[in-house]
Amino acid sequence: MKHSLACILLGLALTVPGLAEPLKIPKDKPVASITFPDDWKTVVGSEGITASSEDGEVLIDIITTNPAVLGAAIDKAFALLHLKPDADTWKDVKSTMNGMNVVQHTLDAKDISKESNGTVVKLILTGVEVTKDKGVLVIQRGTADSHKEHEAEVTAILESIAAIK
Repeated sequence: MKHSLACILLGLALTVPGLAEPLKIPKDKPVASITFPDDWKTVVGSEGITASSEDGEVLIDIITTNPAVLGAAIDKAFALLHLKPDADTWKDVKSTMNGMNVVQHTLDAKDISKESNGTVVKLILTGVEVTKDKGVLVIQRGTADSHKEHEAEVTAILESIAAIK
C-alpha cells in the first residue's frame, strides 16, 4: 500500500510543470502574484503580463480589473485582441480557487485583425476576485487542441494566483 502511494505521488510530481518565481500583477502596486512554468516566455509590463507556452501555441494575457465591472474588461480585451466573440459558444462556470471567487467564460472568437484570415480561436477568460474591488482577468487563447495539450500547465498557472496583502 505504501509503495503504491509513493508511486502515485512520484507520478504526479513528474507531470506537474516546474514553476518559476511568482510575478506580481500589476508591476506597480501589485494586487496578486502568479507563477508560470520555467519554459514559458513571459513579459511583465506596467499594466499586466503577457505569456506564451514554449511552443507558442497558447497565449495568456493578464490584466487587473475591478470585479464589479468584469464585463467591461472583457469587452476591452476583445477590442484590443481584435477578436469577435461567437455568443452561441459562450459558457460560464463559477467557482472558487484559493479562497477567491472565480468566473470562467469559454467561447470561440474570430480573429478580425488585418493580419488574420479570420481564424477561429478558443478563448478562456478567467476573472479572479482578489478583493471586493480588485481582481485579475486571465485571457487564454489558442486552438482547442493546444488548450488540451497545455491543460496541466495552465491549471497550475491559474492555481498559483495569490492575493498580495
